[in-house]
Amino acid sequence: MLAGLNARLEVLADAIVDLERQTATLSQHKKELAAKTRDMVEWGYLKIACGANGIQALELDEMAPGIAEIANRILATAYGSKFRVDFKTTRLSGSGPSAKQIEDFQIWILDTENNSRQLLDTLCGGESVWIKRALYDAFGIIRDRDTGMKFLTVFQDETDGALDLDNRLRYFTMLKAAHIESGRRHTILISHSIEAQQMIAQKIDINEL
Repeated sequence: MLAGLNARLEVLADAIVDLERQTATLSQHKKELAAKTRDMVEWGYLKIACGANGIQALELDEMAPGIAEIANRILATAYGSKFRVDFKTTRLSGSGPSAKQIEDFQIWILDTENNSRQLLDTLCGGESVWIKRALYDAFGIIRDRDTGMKFLTVFQDETDGALDLDNRLRYFTMLKAAHIESGRRHTILISHSIEAQQMIAQKIDINEL
């Protein structure tokens, strides 16, 4: 009988050792799970921060008024107060109690002479050319100021092709204003327009080379 009890004690002792080993393993797994959970939460925050509604949306919200201000100033040199650029970075979704503000990005163009308002993508070819050019230049100016990385030379290859004579002359007046405001050293234009060539003091005539 004593031998049987001793054998039972040995079995129980082995079971205790095995339980202690399993407890240690479980404790280690819990630590690893906690660490991975923290990692998952941090990666989740990073996903949100780098997503469409994260840092880039906040940066765009901050940049949009400055871009619109400069674009409008550039446009005004050629078209007076006719056109106004307006950025909308949020919009109302839903109705009633469920309505909420959500992130969005729309560029609206106001025509003060016709008292009309339309999205940039719906403009006709000519209007789209000069307004997009003003926006590109305005964005470049803001980017230069924010990053300290200044591009001193800009190339434009036949960007005036869709414009009639009157608007082509206005367009080049606008380009000159953007050149001055940006502080560039050179704005290099490639154009087949005789009127454009006559407006530019420094030019290279390929036909003469």
